[in-house]
Amino acid sequence: MKRYSKLILKFIQLSAVEIVEYRSHFLFTLVGDLINSFIPILFFGIVYSKVSSIMGWGLGEMYLLIATGLFLEAEEWFFYKGNLLYLPDMIKNGELDFRMIRPIDLQFLISFYNFGLIAIGPVIPGLYLAIKGIGMMGLDHTAWRLVIYLTLLILGFVVHYCLILMMVSFSFFTVSLSNISKLDGKLKDLALNPIDIFPKRLKLAFMSFIPLAIFGSVPVMGFRSDSQWIYILLSTIIMIIFLTLSRKFFYFALRHYSSASS
Repeated sequence: MKRYSKLILKFIQLSAVEIVEYRSHFLFTLVGDLINSFIPILFFGIVYSKVSSIMGWGLGEMYLLIATGLFLEAEEWFFYKGNLLYLPDMIKNGELDFRMIRPIDLQFLISFYNFGLIAIGPVIPGLYLAIKGIGMMGLDHTAWRLVIYLTLLILGFVVHYCLILMMVSFSFFTVSLSNISKLDGKLKDLALNPIDIFPKRLKLAFMSFIPLAIFGSVPVMGFRSDSQWIYILLSTIIMIIFLTLSRKFFYFALRHYSSASS
């Protein structure tokens, strides 16, 4: 574990060097992220000027849900854009061969080799919206509820990681699988809608075997609920199940990989 912690720190240092070398690209991307992040704020501001709630979700809850989506976007930029989502290209261009011969767990290496420090872009408006939304809800015991929210957010991040790992693992079965990021985007769009707008069967699916709500609505529901332990327990169980399944499926799919040199 200590060895892998040192490797993560080293990978972060290398990623920071890359940002220093391409400062103008970093700044332009940061500005673009900030502008894009405020589009849903404008949209829901207009919607909630006409209605007081959507299926029991007030503007405060919706702001916190949008913030959750922005944190999820930051997580994806930080961890996945240059790592898991790059796996189909690594398979096509033979780069995976060089990573497989290194004396490091392959799942770890393709998950944490490159860190997108540009992820700070969505975090800034996300923090603003989270603070604004929490203030609008006006609930008591805010500090404790915030701990619950952050815990559920981290559990949701892990579940999101597991789903991406399982999706990119299909690259081992096909020649080209270049639309994974688009599929992930569609799933996130579904996840970042209030869970209560869906029919009961879909709600059950999104809270269990297609656990989109775990990294979408659940952190917000846990924050506003007085029975937070239910959401903590549910998210923890789902996380353990999908951590196990995703790792097993990744190494099962890896057995079907044919080296680029073969």
